[in-house]
Amino acid sequence: MNIFTAYISIISIVLYSGCAQYEAPKPDKKKEISILNQKVKELDANDKKLIYRSIQNDINRYSKEADKAYSRGYNNDALIAYKLVNFYEGYHSVPLQKIEKIKKNINYKSRVHYKRALKQYMVNNKKALYELNIVMMNNPNYKYSSELFDKLHENRDIKIYVNSIKSSLQMQMLNSDGKIKSLKSIELTLKELLAYDYKNILAAKAEEVLQKHMDIIAENNLLKYKRESIKIAKQAFLEKEYVKSIEYAQKVIAIDAKCMEASNILKLAKQESKIELDNLIKSGICYYDDRKLDEAMNNFQSALKIDPYSNASLIYSKKIHRQLKTIKSLQ
Repeated sequence: MNIFTAYISIISIVLYSGCAQYEAPKPDKKKEISILNQKVKELDANDKKLIYRSIQNDINRYSKEADKAYSRGYNNDALIAYKLVNFYEGYHSVPLQKIEKIKKNINYKSRVHYKRALKQYMVNNKKALYELNIVMMNNPNYKYSSELFDKLHENRDIKIYVNSIKSSLQMQMLNSDGKIKSLKSIELTLKELLAYDYKNILAAKAEEVLQKHMDIIAENNLLKYKRESIKIAKQAFLEKEYVKSIEYAQKVIAIDAKCMEASNILKLAKQESKIELDNLIKSGICYYDDRKLDEAMNNFQSALKIDPYSNASLIYSKKIHRQLKTIKSLQ
C-alpha cells in the first residue's frame, strides 16, 4: 500500500478520535481501533521508520503542548496530546501511570465541579460558570456540562462581565510597554478570563503577546548577565584572581560558546593560573624544607584553590597537617 496514503489515513483517524469530543457524538471506539490496527499492520518496518522521521516535529510539538496543558490543569487536552505522543512513538514514551493519573484527575474533577456547578446554577451564575469551566477543561462531554456552559455564556450579566474582562485585556495588550509591571497586569487579567472561558480566542492571543515579551526580557537579561560576567572576569584577571576570572569566563561561555572575548580571558587566565600554581608549589616546598610549616601550608592551600586536584599540594598539605598536629600534641 502507498506509504503516504497509509500515513494520511492513520493521522486522520487519530486526529478525528482526538477532536470528536468537541464537534460530534462519541465515535465507535472499537471500530476505530480495529481500522487503525489494520492500517498499521499493512505497513512494513521501513514504512514505519519513514513515517516516524516525517512526524518527529509533530511528536515534539504534541509533547510540549501536553506538558503545557497538564501544568495548567487542562487535563483533557493533555490526555489527548500524550496519547498522540505514545501513538507516534510506538511505545509508552509517556508512562501508563501518568496517563492513568490524568484519567483519574479528569473523572474526579469533572464529577466534583459538575456537582458544585449545579448547586450554584440557580443561585449564582458566575460561580456556576467558574465550576463548569473547570469541568470543560477536564471533560467537555461530561453529562450536560457543555450545554450548560454555552447557556450561561448567553446570559446577559455573564456576557457583560466576560466582555469587560476582554476589553480590559485588549487595552492592556495595546498599551503594554513590555515591562514586567504591565505584563503582570496582562497575566492577571488573562487568568481571570480563562477562569470563565477556557478556550477564549483573545486569551490565546494574549498568551502569544506575553510569551513574545517574556522572550525579549529573557534575552535582554541574558545579555546583561553576559556583559557583567565579562566585566568581572576582566577585573579579576587584572587583580590576579585567576580562579575567579576563569569561573566568570566559563559562565559566559556556558551561555555563548562563540564569545571570543570570554574565550580569550579564559585562555589567558588558565595560562597565568598555571604559572602561579607552579610558583606556589615551588615556594611551598622551599618553606617546607626550611621547616616553615605555616608558610608552606598557606602556599599549598592557595595552590589547591587554583587546582583542587594538584597531587603535590595535596600530599604536602597532608604531611604538614600531620606534623603540625604532632607538634601541637607535644607542647
